[in-house]
Amino acid sequence: MRGIVSTVFLLVLGVGAEIPASVAQTADIEWEVQNPFRFYKRGDSFQLHEKAYKAVRGAPESPLPNNIIQLTERCLNDPNSKEFPVAPACAELSHGLSSEEKRIGWAAHTLSNVCYERGKREYPITCEREHDGRMEQEDYILPQSHTVEIGLTDKVPAEEKNGSCEWQWSERADPSRKTTHTAPCGEKVVINKVPFALRPAPSGIDVTVKLSSGRVISEPAVAVDDVLVVALGDSFSSGEGNPDLPVKFSRRGSLEYGRIHDTPVMSSSLKTARLPEAGLDKAVTSLLPRREIESDLAGNVPDQATAEFENQFWKKSAKWLSADCHRSQYGYPVRVALQLSLEDRHRAITFVHLGCSGAEVTDGLLGQMDAREGVSATQKVKAQLAQLADLLCRKDSPRNMRTFMLPVFDPGNENSYQQPFTFSSCRGKLKRPIDIMLLSIGGNDVGFSALGAYVILTNVSDIAWVGNFVDKKMRYGQKIADAHLNVLDRRIQAIKVALEEDFAVSPSKVVHTSYEPIQYDEMGKLCGNVPKLGMDVHEAFSFHVDKLDQTAKFLGRLLDGLQCMTNKAKAESNGLHCPGTLKTGEGTKFTLVADHQGEFRKRGICARGPGDGSGGALMYMPRDHVGEFRPYNPADFYPYASRARLFRTPNDAFLIANSHLEGKHVDDLLQSAFAALYSGAIHPTAQAHATVADYVVKEAREILKKDSR
Repeated sequence: MRGIVSTVFLLVLGVGAEIPASVAQTADIEWEVQNPFRFYKRGDSFQLHEKAYKAVRGAPESPLPNNIIQLTERCLNDPNSKEFPVAPACAELSHGLSSEEKRIGWAAHTLSNVCYERGKREYPITCEREHDGRMEQEDYILPQSHTVEIGLTDKVPAEEKNGSCEWQWSERADPSRKTTHTAPCGEKVVINKVPFALRPAPSGIDVTVKLSSGRVISEPAVAVDDVLVVALGDSFSSGEGNPDLPVKFSRRGSLEYGRIHDTPVMSSSLKTARLPEAGLDKAVTSLLPRREIESDLAGNVPDQATAEFENQFWKKSAKWLSADCHRSQYGYPVRVALQLSLEDRHRAITFVHLGCSGAEVTDGLLGQMDAREGVSATQKVKAQLAQLADLLCRKDSPRNMRTFMLPVFDPGNENSYQQPFTFSSCRGKLKRPIDIMLLSIGGNDVGFSALGAYVILTNVSDIAWVGNFVDKKMRYGQKIADAHLNVLDRRIQAIKVALEEDFAVSPSKVVHTSYEPIQYDEMGKLCGNVPKLGMDVHEAFSFHVDKLDQTAKFLGRLLDGLQCMTNKAKAESNGLHCPGTLKTGEGTKFTLVADHQGEFRKRGICARGPGDGSGGALMYMPRDHVGEFRPYNPADFYPYASRARLFRTPNDAFLIANSHLEGKHVDDLLQSAFAALYSGAIHPTAQAHATVADYVVKEAREILKKDSR
């Protein structure tokens, strides 16, 4: 399909990006796809982003800003930011919204409007989408048609727009199928069911219009370029830490963690995992902000030890696009796909995002994994490649079991052994090819999330009570992490083989995103100068500079290793020493995105800005002081406001996702720590995802440009 459109590009100097070829319109006729981001059912969700995009985009003939996605994100979620200002027109987009509607962020308003069945945790075979005001069922993966709007441009003289115009269009696959439509020349005409086919020749329609002056204008090949974008990966892909609908907190109520119940309210007792077992000397109760529940409105809040309180508490949990994976619309793959649909209105985007928090190559992409939340403990998340095969394999394609033997480790052990990972494959016999593959993987394979927890825990023994949640494989300490890093190339090579052989994805179509440095303050120095900054939600949390330095060095080795595994020759030309024994050989030849890392050098997890108060006062956890929360009321915390830090602190995570361990009392001794660590601490903010997306979309454009030749 890429060859349908012309290949004229504007050359942009310095601060701009190339504008896609098909944006250029013919002189007299213009057309665009209606509701082109096929992940959204109704057009109003796409229009929300379109209005913000146009507000910050600038003149259509000007270079596209390199940070267009960041600008759009701030326009939608923080239009009045003084620290990171955007176009004044952005403030008008939120006119009429309540403060709470603004606080919860844009994704909360589109969550009910997606082609993803959140209850079933899967993409639908068919999705009911809006076409010219009507809701119609269509094949989600391979649409048969699109709806376009077509009209005359401003280049047509005004006198020729007086009166009526006679439009006629015929299907390119069958020219005998013609439609004639008369309408005022100054109005747009909607053409429903413009045929789509994977082969260019039969796709689209030929259009002519007879003006009131008698002049006839033709527009051959009105053909929509439908692009399939697929995303696989881990928490840095899923959007972990950025729920579509964040938790709302009570203006007055606190929750006391560590209370002892006379009888269990839920299925398990609070007598397990006591603080003394966590290596601490004494049991400590903790008063922290509490979710706003239904009874807050009535002014009659039940005691927190009751079942009624528990029921109301769980009802007010954060909402995710997919709770089992902590997948949200704020993840960078969504923003990349959205941007591709915004900047070229001759294009539609079919989008599949399977990224899952905690995913590895083994447990996640090739094999099933534990769900993050929202399902019973016995339910697993199906392997991402198995889910992809279910969506893309043709019905008549035979399915075979595909097995990869890969190294795994027992918890806490440095010695690996081989284990099979199997999924059902149709070996490339797909309904349609994948045009762009977005990939984020490798960090969990080496236990980097565990190292992040290791950095902020005061005592090594504290790992015992968070290990089962943060990293069940107990990959703590440099030696164990290095052992996992030493076999990462075998896992990355397996993904390359699976994508090529099972999904016919050429390495040139894979954009593999490297990880961002987390450890810097606003001066570009290691965090730790203020040990409790952003993490006083629990007394066991604190920055430890020595651990942070070790972890930062390990992150450097991981990032260098990913470069060697992607393109060995290029990595060595950049001064890296790549082992000669890598299973990836000369490299996967994926496109590795690493240029974005510079954006994070002074915006790590402890970076402070003007909006954080003097000395970062507003980064501390609000607590009740004689009926008044200080340093601010938790109900006034804006999860998606623009900030200097581009990573969620434990305090941020507690106040945004507030995930509690299912099956335990909500005020269990461990819940406050769980709600901080398991809710997305040490993960990119929505603003960070937009930053990453600005760099990834450049590579996505290049892939589409090459395909159009």
